[in-house]
Amino acid sequence: NTNITPVMHLAFNDITVPHVYTESVPLVNKTTFPFTSLTARSAHNDTNAFMVYMTMRDVAPATSHAHMDLGSFQIFYKGALASNSGKYSSWGDYHHMNYSMQSISKNTLRIYNPNLADMKNTVRGNMVYLGGQSISTDRVSNWSTYEKIIASPAHLQCVNLGSSSLEENGQLIYAYLGGDMTKAYDAETVDEVTRYMIAVATGNSECPLVFVTFDRITSDDASYKKSALIHVQEEPTVDGDFAIITNTKGDNNGKLVVQTVGFGTEYKVIGGEGKEFWLNDTLGNADTDISEAQGSVAEYGWGRVEISPKNPEKTNHMLTVMYVTDADNKSAPIKAKYISTEALAGTVMFNKAILFPKNDKLLSSEASFTLDGSLDCYISGVAAGTWEIYNGNTLVKTVTVADGENILTFAANAGAYTVKPAN
Repeated sequence: NTNITPVMHLAFNDITVPHVYTESVPLVNKTTFPFTSLTARSAHNDTNAFMVYMTMRDVAPATSHAHMDLGSFQIFYKGALASNSGKYSSWGDYHHMNYSMQSISKNTLRIYNPNLADMKNTVRGNMVYLGGQSISTDRVSNWSTYEKIIASPAHLQCVNLGSSSLEENGQLIYAYLGGDMTKAYDAETVDEVTRYMIAVATGNSECPLVFVTFDRITSDDASYKKSALIHVQEEPTVDGDFAIITNTKGDNNGKLVVQTVGFGTEYKVIGGEGKEFWLNDTLGNADTDISEAQGSVAEYGWGRVEISPKNPEKTNHMLTVMYVTDADNKSAPIKAKYISTEALAGTVMFNKAILFPKNDKLLSSEASFTLDGSLDCYISGVAAGTWEIYNGNTLVKTVTVADGENILTFAANAGAYTVKPAN
């Protein structure tokens, strides 16, 4: 930190205190209202560990340095794979306002309304419209009391749809975070923006993490382009349903295999020299000369992958399945299986069945699906209460879903399953 002084260093850096991690240090760090987030990792002292960050900020950006990052994630495995992007060399400069602070530089959702192309932010006059989240016009300087925060228009820009994680015997099992982010976007553009994210440890040493996002977006007009963004360090390759992202810079050796499942989506790759911080075809690059950023806080990156529906409708779903492996792993990408029922959508990847409510924010009624083998099952976005799990007509388990956690998990065998609220 460039602001630290010698006195501060001596006061806070007691060299007699050893830096030792023990089994008591959790693998998941959870923050709650008003900045809900999860940071999950497979280990603290292993250079081969994976790490995932997810955020569902409850309060919209209103402070001077807050970013428009609701529903974003980052993934690290043997190097940054799904990364943040941009630099901070001067507060309020064009790049800071129009790229690094905005949703376009995050791994979140962009819904572009061309009718707002000329709109400027009323608080920050040089902030152009890019189809991301809106910064609150209610300045944080007005928030002198907690009551004023709660009364602010910025409050509850994201409604929590579950925050949960599990560790057992020093091993990460899963971390889940979901949210309804509708109010974070312009009201004249969207009627619903909901995202669920879950990281699941696979137990497979070659592919230790599977990460899934499920997005449901209803726009006021079907033509408004919807995109899920993933920022990358190196030029990715696209082959059919797969986008292959690697990081081999320096000693890094990570790979993120991305695939879109079930809902007819396609990839667009944007980046390379002169397009590292590309805004759109009208505005071009937010900063074509990054040399001035040397010594600043910067995450350069190569560019990004945009995932969008092939057939835009007012309501579109996007199911994106990702897993990590070594960059020098030459095996063919592993195909995820799609699960779709009237109430649920999801995937089977490795020995994990991962499901989401297809059309409801929280699943609150009976739902059925079929599994082909013995799997660990995760149903995200489930209403709080007691649930019964049936395999055929046999009640196999009763599970309590905690309010605020909103995830139903159980070990399953092959069969036709039904989950329903207990009477």
